[in-house]
Amino acid sequence: MNVDYAKKTDYIYYDQFENVNFPTDYFDKITSHDVIEHSLEPVKMIIEAFRVLKQEGEFIVDYPNYFVDAGKHHWKKEHLWYFSIEDLKRIFVKVGFHIKEIKYPIPSKATFYLKKPRQLRVKILYPPGIGDSYWSIVKTQALLKREKLDIPDIYIACPREKEFDGHKRAFPFIEMFPFLNSTNETFDNSDSKSRGIWNEAYKYKGRTIFKDILGFDYFVSYNGHLRYGEQMEEIDSDLECNWFPPIFVSLEQERFKSKCIQKYGKYIVFYFVFQGTYAYWTKEFSVESVIQAIKEITMKTNYTPIFAGAIWDNKRDDHLSLVRQSIPNCVDLTGQTTVPQLFGLIKGSEAVVGYPSGLTIVSGMLKAKTLIIWNNYYNKDFAWYCVPPSVREKTYFIENTNGLNPLKLTNRVVELIKSYPNTS
Repeated sequence: MNVDYAKKTDYIYYDQFENVNFPTDYFDKITSHDVIEHSLEPVKMIIEAFRVLKQEGEFIVDYPNYFVDAGKHHWKKEHLWYFSIEDLKRIFVKVGFHIKEIKYPIPSKATFYLKKPRQLRVKILYPPGIGDSYWSIVKTQALLKREKLDIPDIYIACPREKEFDGHKRAFPFIEMFPFLNSTNETFDNSDSKSRGIWNEAYKYKGRTIFKDILGFDYFVSYNGHLRYGEQMEEIDSDLECNWFPPIFVSLEQERFKSKCIQKYGKYIVFYFVFQGTYAYWTKEFSVESVIQAIKEITMKTNYTPIFAGAIWDNKRDDHLSLVRQSIPNCVDLTGQTTVPQLFGLIKGSEAVVGYPSGLTIVSGMLKAKTLIIWNNYYNKDFAWYCVPPSVREKTYFIENTNGLNPLKLTNRVVELIKSYPNTS
């Protein structure tokens, strides 16, 4: 393949197939033509193909038929493996594939047509939101290992209104982790029994891992303990935290990052909303203070201000519209990015500044320079323990609305940009 041409396409990942971390149940069909004999770890490649195929998806493998007269010319040094047809049959079946058919398109080649059977998986329920699910994910790998479980199906508990599909907002994020399967299915936990369990897990220092409950094998939530200022490492201490689990970095994400840098130059991502719980923030740090701070930050850095967030952040929030209208030359991407694009936007930024949300929590996970503005509505330690320990006071910093003013916020942001390297 012409490399210059390949670099211009939108569909080529320059890595080993099994290292890309495509989402589980992602492709309808996978084809492998004269590849498996060159693979350093062919069994690992086959296992990965099985994982990323959709239920009942097809895997077509074309391979040299070495052990016939017509295939003798394939015995070359460039080939690392010389499997017989029977060898491959055993491997495919052991991995879990059903062999539909074996064809011989030419005497020197064999083509396997394989089917991934429908899987019966463990069902795990997560709380809604990107930040909420991230804290569950941090412990899930260790839970799966302890319980000797394979890839689980992930569902979301969410009784909220379904306008804009806000109740499904975590699924594109969950999909990025290759040891999970994002089902895109929610559980309505609005009845009294479910709400009692929900309150224990989400609001209080109750159980974190519920087993065989509400029709699910597990319900995993660490929100309640975090709200009370506990460290993830100390909660269920037998389960190791993996704050940076393997994750799928899509071409969509990388392209959007490059596009933003090219289009906007150096930029800062801002996340401010003023409805719901955030009314506590506004009481201490007014809308006018937010406007003044962003203006000062923009003037001192000469960076493009970009507003990000979900589509529902625009709903019935006149304050948010006022902020955007008051900032000259701002870019409003609120509700206009997919989750992969949001990741690209964050990675390409010079800093992320704003209130606690999935956006600013993910910014910490991505090691982007982040200044998150908290309020005493939450335990002060929650602000630190919600992100990886390795980023705290390195790329991730906090301010509190109590005593905050536009000048102080401006100086903190400018200091963050100038004093700390961009490691995202």
